[in-house]
Amino acid sequence: MDLGSATSADGDEALRFLIPEAISWRDVPGEIVLFDARANAYHALNLSAAQVWRALAQGLSPQKTAMLLSARFGRDTKEMAGDVTEFINRALEQGLLLRAGGPP
Repeated sequence: MDLGSATSADGDEALRFLIPEAISWRDVPGEIVLFDARANAYHALNLSAAQVWRALAQGLSPQKTAMLLSARFGRDTKEMAGDVTEFINRALEQGLLLRAGGPP
């Protein structure tokens, strides 16, 4: 997995992600369900992945997302940042997210 995909040269404070138009999503109890119209595929995000998705969808940077979730779940920020980066990289690979203002 390319961890460089979810980071920028200036840190990730300015880095944001967009949800492609072909991706629709819905909150359901305990998870988020995504539908990719291009692939005609559903994706279910568990509770923790759903928290990351919501934060990114609200325009938070990966760094702020990790800080928010580490406080919410009582986890180390650095460890949470690794989890956020892993989630973002998988979502980028699957076309569920796009880098805002830059190449994917």
